[in-house]
Amino acid sequence: MQRNLTLVLFALTCASAVFAQGTEARVAIVHVPEHGLQPSAAVDPQGVVHLVYFVGDPRGGDLRYVRSQDAGRSFSQPLAVQQRLGSAVAIGNVRGAQLALGRGGRVHVAWNGVAPVDPTTKKGGVEPLLYTRLDAAGGKFEPERDVITAHHGLDGGSALTADESGRVYVAWHAPDKDAKHEDDRRVWFAMSSDDGTTFAPERAASAAGTGVCPCCGMAALALDGGGLALAYRSARGGDHRDATLLVSADGAAFTSRLLDEWKAPVCVMSTFSLVRGARGFFGAWEAEGRIRAGGLGETRFTRTLSEGVRCKYPSIACNAAGELLVAWVEGMNWSTSGTLVWRRVDAAGATLDSGRGEPNDVPTWSTVQALALRDGRFVILE
Repeated sequence: MQRNLTLVLFALTCASAVFAQGTEARVAIVHVPEHGLQPSAAVDPQGVVHLVYFVGDPRGGDLRYVRSQDAGRSFSQPLAVQQRLGSAVAIGNVRGAQLALGRGGRVHVAWNGVAPVDPTTKKGGVEPLLYTRLDAAGGKFEPERDVITAHHGLDGGSALTADESGRVYVAWHAPDKDAKHEDDRRVWFAMSSDDGTTFAPERAASAAGTGVCPCCGMAALALDGGGLALAYRSARGGDHRDATLLVSADGAAFTSRLLDEWKAPVCVMSTFSLVRGARGFFGAWEAEGRIRAGGLGETRFTRTLSEGVRCKYPSIACNAAGELLVAWVEGMNWSTSGTLVWRRVDAAGATLDSGRGEPNDVPTWSTVQALALRDGRFVILE
């Protein structure tokens, strides 16, 4: 206990120091408490930062939740997210927990779970897609539950989004029926209309035969009027792994849009990020080791932002002025650390400024999270 408290205090001190150095800057870098991995965060209308992160054994660890009232200068005491300890996984970077804020700022969390082991046979079952939310009092998380009813077969990461009308969407990719090939994988989503109290059985969002890159992550974004956007990487013919956007105006029928082609004979373990802005929505993704970003709604553009090598795991944020911040990790390989890199652009994609962290400052198995603050500044959690 004393050691954990020391780590928390050390992490908070680091966060304060890094933030103070950039008080007048447009972008500040904040370290995750407890040296946590794979931060997922959002800012509510009151400016409170809500953050979920991973701690423990990367093969089966735990999730923590904290709040910050001062834009990351300090955080609340960590709160356990799941009841079954060791049920979250960090290996592979793409399978981390996802946080979303719904109606009234309620916190929702979803993550790829570790398959439970039968105590009698010692055999593992199927990997669940676990979901929980903060209780009505905001003091603890409800017992987690698997939202998948028929289409298990998780590999890459899932996605989560919510809106102010009480809709909560959890999305993932898995095989159609009993098929095992990546060409037969489809994007599925389950929707709740009552703030996550219940979820309808999953429905397919992607067309049959278009496939999904098995070990890649995806992103989800709730749109106005019950709409939904999903970004993922398709898989066809063993080497076509194209960044693809699915958009539905009503959460029912989806249209598909190609963002970028990529021919690769292996799974590329990529992720996506989506964010709403004043004029539509925006996204960031990986394309052949580069980071690309674009306006995907009313404002349309696509830009290549990275200049380094092996750039992965982008996160995008948009402030009230329409400026975009895209942060990513450079130089990270399997089981190695990487370096934070970021670029700030205007609403048309023109570069405003850029920067990078210390060499190898992003730990093994981790990612980064970009956030826009109410005063127009940005924070990057690493």
